[in-house]
Amino acid sequence: MTSTDVPGGGRHRARFPASGTFAEPAGTAGRPSSASLAREHELARMRAKLMDPETAARDLAERLTFAHVNAGKPALSVLGEAVHYSKATLSKVFAGKMVPSWPLVEDLAVALRVPPQTVVQEWLLLWTAANTLRRNPDAGRPAPGTTAATTDAGYTCPKCGSWVVDTALHTGWHLQISDPQR
Repeated sequence: MTSTDVPGGGRHRARFPASGTFAEPAGTAGRPSSASLAREHELARMRAKLMDPETAARDLAERLTFAHVNAGKPALSVLGEAVHYSKATLSKVFAGKMVPSWPLVEDLAVALRVPPQTVVQEWLLLWTAANTLRRNPDAGRPAPGTTAATTDAGYTCPKCGSWVVDTALHTGWHLQISDPQR
């Protein structure tokens, strides 16, 4: 397990908690239960293998930004105090320039009052796929000899070989054909 896989850490995390935050204390309501998180994490790991890491990172940044705007767009300094991360880190995350750590995603969900179901069922899948970029920065880059234009429009599914432009739809298709009960 690498340091990027371990929840709770991050080199940009503030060392001391700030007082007067608007979010609920860490580890309280608003966080998914560890049992549901473990179950969904395993499912997310399987589904993430079918996703393009760069697309997942962009989608995650868009979802986080939407939650930020939906919460009234609190100032990054106020939000930074609530989640114990710097304004610069939050700015990079919302701009899609940096894949956040999972603890930051969870802290943002609590601070922005995002329902735990959304975090577990949507954000975890996107973060799991995008996290391959944190662990291997070259994972989403085009192979030598290919053009960026062809890789930006979609990607080849490693499981079935199809050209995928809508990851969510394609992943859903794989889940339907692999689940005999549907």
